[in-house]
Amino acid sequence: MKFSKFIKSFFLCSFIFAIVLVGAVTFAGCNKKHEHSVSEWTITQDASCNKEGERKGTCTKCGQEVVEKISKLAHTPVTVKGTATCLEDGLSDGEVCSVCGEILVAQVQVTAPGHHDYGEYEQIIDDDITDEFTSHKRTCKVCGDVEIEQCQYENEPHKPTCDADGYTIHRCIECGLEFKHDPVPATGHNFDNSQYQYVTANDK
Repeated sequence: MKFSKFIKSFFLCSFIFAIVLVGAVTFAGCNKKHEHSVSEWTITQDASCNKEGERKGTCTKCGQEVVEKISKLAHTPVTVKGTATCLEDGLSDGEVCSVCGEILVAQVQVTAPGHHDYGEYEQIIDDDITDEFTSHKRTCKVCGDVEIEQCQYENEPHKPTCDADGYTIHRCIECGLEFKHDPVPATGHNFDNSQYQYVTANDK
């Protein structure tokens, strides 16, 4: 009788242990971490340049709902032109986002240097005078101011020869630009005061 009760108790305990063991294994398997795999996402909140977005989907491995953040979008910068020039104090250039209005580069008060930083001279062609440069200009690299001046030329004459025309090179003493003008026709050959020279057959 006691042996029979022992057998029953043993089998009952074994059965309960088996159920607990299976449950523990199942529970552990359900909660085992893995990398979710989502084939289709649904956007629940659009991202902007000042706010994150959100998307949801279902994991194809475990069926769990997955929620992910969507990174903020980049700002769209536009320049805010400053008021400072090379000769007048004012604000520097700045930048703001054209979408959300956030200030990306703040404008600050700047002191004018008091002079322009001009680049190289450029030729200005007078439409009424073909191929002649009558003035030149240069542009400030900082504020864009344009300075226009009349060219001041020095002349370099080239005399004509018997078979080549003469001309004068006009060269600006300020910017170095030059053009050729004032043509003088070739003089041609002049044999009036020449002396004839006897030529033999061997000289030919």
